[in-house]
Amino acid sequence: MNVLIIGGGASGMVAALTAAKSHNVTILEQRDRIGHKLLVTGNGKCNMTNADQSLSHYHGLLDEEGSRMFAARVLKRFGKEEVLSFFMDLGILPKEKNGYIYPNSEQASAVLDVLRFALKQEKVRIVCDARVNGIEKKGDRFLVKTSQGEFHADRVILCTGSKAGIPKDQATGYELAARLSHRIIDPLPALVQLCSDEKICKGLAGIRLNGTIRLYEDDTLLDTRSGEIQFTNYGISGIPTMQLSYLAAKKLSAHKKVKVSLDLLPDHTEEDCLHILQQRKELGGYKSAEQFLTGMFHKNLGICLMKSIGVSLSESVSKLSDHDLNSLCKQIKSFELQIRQTRPFSDAQVCAGGIDLNEVKDTLESKLVPGLYFAGEILDINGDCGGYNLQWAFSSGMLAGQLEN
Repeated sequence: MNVLIIGGGASGMVAALTAAKSHNVTILEQRDRIGHKLLVTGNGKCNMTNADQSLSHYHGLLDEEGSRMFAARVLKRFGKEEVLSFFMDLGILPKEKNGYIYPNSEQASAVLDVLRFALKQEKVRIVCDARVNGIEKKGDRFLVKTSQGEFHADRVILCTGSKAGIPKDQATGYELAARLSHRIIDPLPALVQLCSDEKICKGLAGIRLNGTIRLYEDDTLLDTRSGEIQFTNYGISGIPTMQLSYLAAKKLSAHKKVKVSLDLLPDHTEEDCLHILQQRKELGGYKSAEQFLTGMFHKNLGICLMKSIGVSLSESVSKLSDHDLNSLCKQIKSFELQIRQTRPFSDAQVCAGGIDLNEVKDTLESKLVPGLYFAGEILDINGDCGGYNLQWAFSSGMLAGQLEN
């Protein structure tokens, strides 16, 4: 049986290797090489999966719980242990760092290399610079039209990924699936930076600190994450920001008001924070307000905080009132930024949304087009930072490659 894999990313390569055990397989990749996106995962170290496989790390845009349960059924068959065993057989020695699992070499290129070596060994044909223009079902077979000519197949696995991180001129699989009558849940950027209208962001650009981010829709708390917060000239970045971006994007797309509240001193209660400020006033009354928070926060952040409570930077610390200290404490523990949008798809690591899972079998075969399968990010499942999106790519690729009905 001839099998066409459309898309040579993480899910496509694994699907190809799985299918190649029993079938003739060809990968069609629109870029000039396969595995391009894999090379940048985990900051080039390839965070393959995570020791914590809680289902709460997986999400869906149309139906959060439904997507989570769909992912659970796939992961039950091909979970963390199956993925690690698959890669160990290819030569990858995994190692764990704080729950994150990487190749021992900490090189994403090594993961791509062993996949390439295995594809060659299994005689998988790879056709690059092949932009797919259409898929037609001709009886029991498929006709796939590309920029490199026409291809015929008995089965097709669509592994084209999403809009995340790809140039605007490159095609996605959404259009191909839509032409075959599949419903597409409009994609949104996920694992992406958040943008604020606040002018102060430019003055804070480059500052990093350990903090807690609380995401709100109006005054309703949606979620909380902690870790390194990175200020940028457009807003905020960092892992906790990325983790919250999916929810922020979802609410923003529904035209809701979204804001974040940053706890800039998360290891101290508000009472402790106020006590610290009172002590600093007693010991540093000779300083100016501009100098008050030096040694506690980055200079630019300290100045921003003082300005936010309406204190002149030239004012003596000794003249700060109890009201000033209370206001400053509240700013430190709840520094608010209105969020107007996420960064674009080109900056996102993954997307939320994709093919409606109600139209896909648990085997990852289409319910609408027999012989058509899906794997990876094209489906309406996205994961948190920490290896969950690669876990999903590998697991779904392995299952789709089984070509079960």
